[in-house]
Amino acid sequence: MIASVLLLVLLAVVGGVVVVVRAVSHRSGAPAARTSSLRELFTYVLLLVAVLVTSTGAAGLLGQLLDRYATDGPLVAGSVEAARNGAFVVVGLPLGLLVGLVIRRALRDDPAERTSFGWAAYVTAGTVVPLVVAMVAVHDSLGWALGVDPENPRAVARAVVWSAVWLVHWRLDRALTPADHATPHLLLGSALGLGTTVVGAVGTVGNTLDLAFGLQRDTFVDPQDQLRRAAATLLIGATVWTLYWWRHAASRPRAVLTDAYALAAGTVVGIVTGVVGTVWAVSDVLVWALGSPSAAGAAEHFRNTPHLLATAAAGALLWWYHTGLLARPAATARPGRDEAHRLRDYASAVLGLLATCVGGVMLVVALVDALTRSVAVAGTPAANTALVAVAALLVGVPVWWLAWRTAQAACRTTPGPERASVTRRTYLVAVTGVGVLVAVGALIGVVYVLLEDLFAGAVTLGTLRSLRFALGILVVAAAVAGAHAALFRAERAMRPHAVQRVRYVVLVGAGDPALAHEVAAITGARVLSWPRTDGAALVWSAADVARLVAASPGPDVVVVQTPDGPLAVPVDRQRGDVAAVTVPLVPPGAPATSPDGGTVTTS
Repeated sequence: MIASVLLLVLLAVVGGVVVVVRAVSHRSGAPAARTSSLRELFTYVLLLVAVLVTSTGAAGLLGQLLDRYATDGPLVAGSVEAARNGAFVVVGLPLGLLVGLVIRRALRDDPAERTSFGWAAYVTAGTVVPLVVAMVAVHDSLGWALGVDPENPRAVARAVVWSAVWLVHWRLDRALTPADHATPHLLLGSALGLGTTVVGAVGTVGNTLDLAFGLQRDTFVDPQDQLRRAAATLLIGATVWTLYWWRHAASRPRAVLTDAYALAAGTVVGIVTGVVGTVWAVSDVLVWALGSPSAAGAAEHFRNTPHLLATAAAGALLWWYHTGLLARPAATARPGRDEAHRLRDYASAVLGLLATCVGGVMLVVALVDALTRSVAVAGTPAANTALVAVAALLVGVPVWWLAWRTAQAACRTTPGPERASVTRRTYLVAVTGVGVLVAVGALIGVVYVLLEDLFAGAVTLGTLRSLRFALGILVVAAAVAGAHAALFRAERAMRPHAVQRVRYVVLVGAGDPALAHEVAAITGARVLSWPRTDGAALVWSAADVARLVAASPGPDVVVVQTPDGPLAVPVDRQRGDVAAVTVPLVPPGAPATSPDGGTVTTS
């Protein structure tokens, strides 16, 4: 029962992810998928439930059979479990076959069904859910085979059944789903494989270093067994990642979903793991060399360092590889810097700034600890706290500075698009707003503690010590919010007021889909692009169009092509109207005037 509930929870999570990524893919300009009706969605959900129920029952029955064979026990034992698994198979298998025939007929009769949301959601969930269960089961089976886990025939049964279910849906997806609509499935599988690979690689490298230097992390577990488990995890993750990413997803052109995958895996996960591992390892070294370590020997003090170094190296590799993916030319974007590059830089700046803020807070805490050492209670020495702060600053400041320097260089090169971009404005506003909120919360805490001790008549150095974290957060948050607020006000004052009055821009005949986004970023207006249908695409410069829009006296502008280049025509959408034109009917045989002034005869 617990396994079934966990399976349904996992299915709900995967389904939610599929809905999000499919919605994003529709907005990215990909070929539109056919919208599924409620009846079709119900049919796919029914088929998915039937497949999962049947697979659970079949894995349970096979596991019982292998378990009884391995223990030479009677097959009638465990009748309750056998009855439940048998009911799953007896009910789920015919239902799945019946619904599968209905869907098979729909896929055969209507080719557009293969691009529907229902089919994409089903094949994604029907592949990813069995993949997760199969990966766990294969890991347990390898642990048994390597001798580090107890005998587990049921894990072998789950591995066989769920791997078969995954393989069937994988083949269906490869054969029926168009390439443009298989991206969510491939990226989800790539993420699962990549995460498992990183965990396995960190464990393998860390445990290898533990054995090489004689570091014992757990006295109750054999380090050789830990190394074998980590190697099994690495093998499974690398296999899945190679199949999903290296063989299929990596060759796809840049799009919204692939950029999101690269930013999540490289910028967010890569920098977070790299910064955390590096800060922790550096602080261990600084405390051992300059501080007051609590451990008696080096082996005990550095028992986590190999795994921290492996984590830092894994984060650096994730960042390096996935950042390189953003250097490829996008499928629908103009060459040069786009929003994905801005997201990479400003997200990196946020993460580096966060590590820097942690270091700043810890530095204030260490300073207050040093000033109030006469009332200090047992705990971390002030010197150790200061060394941890130094480690965070040594790592966080370079990460923030490298990302911020790249963004500022782009501002100097192309100040208009960069300063008007949604990503930069969101970064400045978000950092300022969060800094203000955090500072207000810290200030409330400071005032509360002061008033509490004041009313009790006990304002001493102990009061200052109890305020050390709130004071650190208040000082750092106020400094960050003030600096970013000043920068936001300065850049806002640089924007031309004429550009801000423009509300709506229509580009008639523009051939580049990215032009509308660039003009919107520069002008701050809502931009609509109407492409030509005769194949004669017009190549316009976003800077030229933005200048024409800025020079237009009206709030609404239509940009059209003339022999001398693009022309901005001011219009008024509010006063627009549609006039009905009546064309008189000409009786057959009566002369009518032709467009060139002659006469034509109707018949």
